[in-house]
Amino acid sequence: MLKKKQQDGYYHTETSLLLGGRRLSEPDEAELLRVSRRLVEDAVNRALQQYKQETLQNGGGPNATSAQPPGITEETATKTDATANSTTDNRK
Repeated sequence: MLKKKQQDGYYHTETSLLLGGRRLSEPDEAELLRVSRRLVEDAVNRALQQYKQETLQNGGGPNATSAQPPGITEETATKTDATANSTTDNRK
């Protein structure tokens, strides 16, 4: 290919064509999916570890029996549910 001297004094050549569908620096779709899946799994694992630590620190280990907040008994919860259901039935 012959080089021509341009008016600005430089020799210019034609630019090369990019062969191939993508640049080598760009990650492909499979790699992006793999990396994003790993990021999500890591975040879930960290959140689970934090939850376990906080639960154990607050005395809510695996043998904790109280699923309701203190001060609420089963009778109170049942009465509240019955009251809510009767109010809903009156609307019909």
